[in-house]
Amino acid sequence: DDFKNFCKDIAMHIAGRDPFPMYVSDDEIPAALVERERTFQLEKAKETGKGKPENIIAKIVDGAVGKWKKDICLLDQEFVKDPSKDIRTLQLELSAKTGEKITIRRFTRYSLGDGLQKKEQDFAQEVAAQVASTAK
Repeated sequence: DDFKNFCKDIAMHIAGRDPFPMYVSDDEIPAALVERERTFQLEKAKETGKGKPENIIAKIVDGAVGKWKKDICLLDQEFVKDPSKDIRTLQLELSAKTGEKITIRRFTRYSLGDGLQKKEQDFAQEVAAQVASTAK
């Protein structure tokens, strides 16, 4: 029962969390994506922190990248039902309670409308086609 409740809670968390998790843990994030975020945060920090020493800007960038990773990694996110705990803590608590090693290896999140593209059509062409079909 504890495991089933844990699974339901995690599924609810993944479905309801905004921003939703993209990776289980930060070691799954591609290095190129981390570097892109680091570059973005560095440019942002240099713009907003003009006149600050480089070591302070580096700390600001490290903090911003760490926060970004925490937002997109499931195990590091605050649990939606109890923000005082993260998902990793819930997983460890369940492992201790059941005596079994519990590991979240992967997940899939479905969203209504994913992959659907809106049909684009020229309104004038649509009207002309309707006029032509009624004129016959």
